[in-house]
Amino acid sequence: MAILYSEALAILEASAKHIASTRHTSDRIPARSALGRIVSQDVFSLVQTPAADTSAMDGYAVQSASTLHASPETPFVMRVEGIVAAGDSSVKTFGNQNCTSKRRRTDGEWMDSHGEFTPCVEIMTGARFPALYVEGGTTWNFDACVRLEDVQLLPLIPPDQSQLVQIVKPVKARQNRRSAGEDFAEGDAVMRRRQAIGPQHVMALASLGIANVEVFRTLKVAIVSTGNEIVSPDASAADFHVRDANSPFLEMALQSLGIETRNWGVIGDDASRFVDIVKSKLDSEDIDIVVTTGAVSCGRYDFVEEGLAKLGGQTRFHRVAVRPGHPILFGDLPAGDQRCAFFGLPDGTGDHAALPSASFDPTDFVERSHDILRRNNLCALAS
Repeated sequence: MAILYSEALAILEASAKHIASTRHTSDRIPARSALGRIVSQDVFSLVQTPAADTSAMDGYAVQSASTLHASPETPFVMRVEGIVAAGDSSVKTFGNQNCTSKRRRTDGEWMDSHGEFTPCVEIMTGARFPALYVEGGTTWNFDACVRLEDVQLLPLIPPDQSQLVQIVKPVKARQNRRSAGEDFAEGDAVMRRRQAIGPQHVMALASLGIANVEVFRTLKVAIVSTGNEIVSPDASAADFHVRDANSPFLEMALQSLGIETRNWGVIGDDASRFVDIVKSKLDSEDIDIVVTTGAVSCGRYDFVEEGLAKLGGQTRFHRVAVRPGHPILFGDLPAGDQRCAFFGLPDGTGDHAALPSASFDPTDFVERSHDILRRNNLCALAS
């Protein structure tokens, strides 16, 4: 007796949990090779990134409080003490060396005065903010960055060619400053279990020094066509033959979901040969699911259910109240010391998949089944 489509999916759900409990379901692989794979456990950051406060802009590190009264009428002038670039461990001071810049300086003369200007440090995007700066008993805390576009370079001051810059508006505290741990703090979740790894995740993992990740292993599916009339697509065929269109369709449908496929070829209408071939293949290959096409109805040569029983398998349902696809069969069978899922699809799956159907589409059933198996850790794809 046929069961409802919803009942069939419920049986799949329960069976998937049982099958998954018998199988190894995860692999540890390099993160750079894990695109599209599904993490099998939460991934946490062991460090913080950025490791220290850094500049979000090219500009000048300043003490924001000292710029409070900067305006076009009363420009605030600062002396550049040095420069820090991304990757530098400390500020490179200019000393008595000329301070060069790609930006044009203003024209005009400036007084020969070295000590009365507030210090600042040229800083590049991604560079660490300088530590406290002490001059003449005064401590300066460079807590913000004013971007290059908002700074005007002034003529160099002799005799040591000091560089002066001016701004015409106040700088806010922590302006253009990225905090340590702003991307990830130590202990933050980088990825959650069952997430698909995308390019952005690979980048995040690399930034944190996480070289390897635990992922659900990829589902492996074997495909078998049945029927004396079936020949391979590239074989010469008589008018009583049918070229195998089911296997290519299923291979492409499954591979589009990221599933590995094995084509076990065509088996004629011979139950004993079917049993021998499937058993031999399961003994020599690591397969999660076997999918057959044909021989699941109630005719004389529909031997798949009988073959499943001879292999030591169990039928979980046979016949679902849908059209097309009514005779569909699902069960499981032993594969070494594990269990393997088994789908017996009616013949003509490839033809039906190309036709619209209000009630059932084999492609939908494959995808729904795959999603159920994935959610129960039997394979590695996320919907």
